[in-house]
Amino acid sequence: MIVTTSERARGLKQTPVYISGMQGLPGGHEEFIWAYPGLGVVQQSVFEYESGLQPVYKMAGVTPKDIDALFTYDAFSILAWIALERFGFCKPGEAASFTQNGRIEIGGELPINTNGGLLSEAHIMGWNHQVEIVRQLRGQGGARQVRDAEVIQWANAYGDSLIYHK
Repeated sequence: MIVTTSERARGLKQTPVYISGMQGLPGGHEEFIWAYPGLGVVQQSVFEYESGLQPVYKMAGVTPKDIDALFTYDAFSILAWIALERFGFCKPGEAASFTQNGRIEIGGELPINTNGGLLSEAHIMGWNHQVEIVRQLRGQGGARQVRDAEVIQWANAYGDSLIYHK
């Protein structure tokens, strides 16, 4: 992957994909790398976490309803559920039911990790997700292609996120 300015990208051989929003990992004693504050891990003493509309959406000018596919760091299975709740795709405690009945499969309402994710494809710190997002937005996903994908989000359970668009 090459990250460059939009002006330079227009002159490259491949169709450019743009990053329209980003947000970094919240820090502090009450944050844990694989969860939200107050989950009961490490030394978290308070619960000051609210799921829902995160700053990345405002920067990108979208909401979770505009996201065509979600890619999330899934080194542990529960992390996908935590990301769904943290970024407002469902309410806290509803991720397990949200992911049932094909909803997160290719062709579903919100395909997740069409490349198989870290647990199925490879664990290279999420870079494989970034490459797959670019492929999806260029229409190069083959059998994994998300139909009419225009806005795709990468987000993890602990608050990092990027929003890509055509």
